Amino acid sequence: MRKGGSRLWANVVITAVYDESGDLLGFAKITRDMTERRRLEDLERASGASALVRQAREKKQKRIARELHDDLGQQITALKMTLALHKTELAQFVSATRRAHLGLVHEMASQLDAMATSMRRIAPALL
Repeated sequence: MRKGGSRLWANVVITAVYDESGDLLGFAKITRDMTERRRLEDLERASGASALVRQAREKKQKRIARELHDDLGQQITALKMTLALHKTELAQFVSATRRAHLGLVHEMASQLDAMATSMRRIAPALL
């Protein structure tokens, strides 16, 4: 403890002091204040912990980006292929219903394109 009552981390070395005949005269004490060093060590440990948290967050973001790209990208591509097939099949029929269905197919294809664009924009931001 310091005079003011605050705590301090200290390194204390106590050495016995003898005279020429070997009789004990007393003790010599050297005290080094280690408070600042201890504070810096604590900061370093906390910094290491925050680095681990940051690495875990980055790993999770990369996993999400991969899933977005791989899984959703494949699903969007499959849906676009299915819509293209329906569009080709609908082209064989002539009617007002056909035009309505073709309009829906075009709208769905546009929505899928927008989803793919969003995914390509979001996924790299996570890496």
